[in-house]
Amino acid sequence: MSTLVPDIDRWARRTTRARNDLAHEGRTPNHTFEELIAIVDVTTAVVILNLLHEVGLSAERQREIVKEHPQLRATARQASRHLCAPNE
Repeated sequence: MSTLVPDIDRWARRTTRARNDLAHEGRTPNHTFEELIAIVDVTTAVVILNLLHEVGLSAERQREIVKEHPQLRATARQASRHLCAPNE
């Protein structure tokens, strides 16, 4: 998971905040459009990896998939750009 989401805590906090803002206020004023796209893409990838885990795919093979699959590689780059603390 750390290959895909380098800062899991920040991803979880920012995702929760975006969801709550959208659900309760109807807008997400504390997120850029790019960050929202990264949140959706990373969350989708996390669900996919959890499903692969549930069907028995090893963590090593999942790491390989994240590194080899173009969309998952792009998602990992998005996470690094938009979902990591600014000083990282």
